[in-house]
Amino acid sequence: MSLGLALKLANATLFKGVRAPTANQQFDALVAALSPLYAYNLADAATRWRNDAGTIPATTAGQTIGRLDDKSVNGHNASQATSASKPTLGNSGDLWWADGDGVDDWLKNAAFAVTQPWWRISAIRQLGWASPNRIFGPGLGAASGFLLQFSSSPNLALFDNVSASLGNAGAGIGSDVIAIERHDGGSSRLGIDAGTYNTGNPGTVAFNGVTLFSDGDGNVPGNARLYATMAGSGVLTDPQIDSVRTVMAALQGRSL
Repeated sequence: MSLGLALKLANATLFKGVRAPTANQQFDALVAALSPLYAYNLADAATRWRNDAGTIPATTAGQTIGRLDDKSVNGHNASQATSASKPTLGNSGDLWWADGDGVDDWLKNAAFAVTQPWWRISAIRQLGWASPNRIFGPGLGAASGFLLQFSSSPNLALFDNVSASLGNAGAGIGSDVIAIERHDGGSSRLGIDAGTYNTGNPGTVAFNGVTLFSDGDGNVPGNARLYATMAGSGVLTDPQIDSVRTVMAALQGRSL
């Protein structure tokens, strides 16, 4: 299914009197259209669990999250068995998120391979800042696949085992933003919301899996908030990026 068709279906009324689709429904339409490697949406209550086995739902702000189910067809669920290392669920009205404390919180899945080019778009907020703390990392080790805090606040950067010089200072501490990553060697780029992309070469090293808020070993975790993220192979077109960015912002209660 094309992205345009999926979004048209998501925005069409099923019968007279039905309201416009929710941000969750639009997120699901994007997942169906883009076939990502993984897609996590904290606003989807059916994907949040207090335990890593996925048997106890996380339904209330203040509860910790032991597993977050992947919305893609791949089943790349991210989990954490250690109670002290589980991110905390937050809520305001229809908005839901997970907070990493920047000390020892993280969720991960190490069971799949990622090679360049690949992309990731995420609805996040930096709650604190310390270089080189991780927002996202690989599911195994600490070699590649990073979005991390680097150099000077509030700079975010990509790192794929060569350099973290590809940075962007547009994500202010305490502000909701959409981070748009392309990991593609010398064609890599990082954008915040609808701002200008910063370009550079953070490296080309392949890796396995994903870790939310840390690297695959649980080191240097970031103090950050996650509303939703999805990543996939290849390179997105600008219209595809615009569609994902718009839906991600809606999950933060914003309009872009």
